[in-house]
Amino acid sequence: MLAYKKDDVSFEELSSLPQTEKTAINSLFDRDQSLRRAQTVVDWLEANARDDMADIVNVYGDCLLGWENTHHSLLADAGHSLLVTELDPDAKTRTSRPLHDFDEKDEQRLIRY
Repeated sequence: MLAYKKDDVSFEELSSLPQTEKTAINSLFDRDQSLRRAQTVVDWLEANARDDMADIVNVYGDCLLGWENTHHSLLADAGHSLLVTELDPDAKTRTSRPLHDFDEKDEQRLIRY
């Protein structure tokens, strides 16, 4: 059961509010300063996350294949290199072999994000 404070909105007051969701939310924001502050923080966090995702897309957006350099090396060497022999997420750990140097750098950049 919810406990209401003295300044909480009663059911009668809620039913007298405008019927559209947008106007109801706007009136709630008008009355509740802590809600406005919380929404400001959420908006700021979302904007920062959007900026970070834009950076990742700019770095990796043109790549159609993960570990592209390793893939090309495997095709060129026909499996005779010291690189991983399969392209799956566990290949590095399972085979104890490295990726191509460029792909290793990409992995490290991706881990930072």
